[in-house]
Amino acid sequence: MPVPFPLSYKSYPAPDWLAAVVAGIVAGAVLMLLSLLWAANDIHMQPWMLARRIAAITMGQQVLASADFSMTVVAVMAITHYVLGVLFAAVLAAIISIGSIERSPAAVMFIGALFGLLLYFVNFYLLAERFPWFVDMRGGPPVIAHLIFGLVSAGVYLKFDRHTDAI
Repeated sequence: MPVPFPLSYKSYPAPDWLAAVVAGIVAGAVLMLLSLLWAANDIHMQPWMLARRIAAITMGQQVLASADFSMTVVAVMAITHYVLGVLFAAVLAAIISIGSIERSPAAVMFIGALFGLLLYFVNFYLLAERFPWFVDMRGGPPVIAHLIFGLVSAGVYLKFDRHTDAI
């Protein structure tokens, strides 16, 4: 007896994980630079507090008790920041690799921009429930920085993806 609604399985190419790692590192560096420039121009933020807020994801809220420079805090912040950047770029690479997505640069960049905006909302609204020290950072500069993260991540992934012909 035939199945009334046959299930079909479509195979999608695996993302190019190396390209995703490169995209995450490059986009993470751009996001870090933008965040540092933004923090340096914010008269209400202590110079090392942004690093402490990011490091507190890994080290815990007690790191926020001081605003002083700490090499350990900066190192943990950098590792946390880049690991998350690579992780997020890998998610974006998986989305881009789905066969139904057109591989034109415009389509990939549009997906990257949407991903960056979605990532902003995840980070500053959903994850801020767990990490409330990010709540007061909501607004314009982080939105723009995350939008740029998505664009850079998508663009770098597209450039280095070994499964795609050069566009």
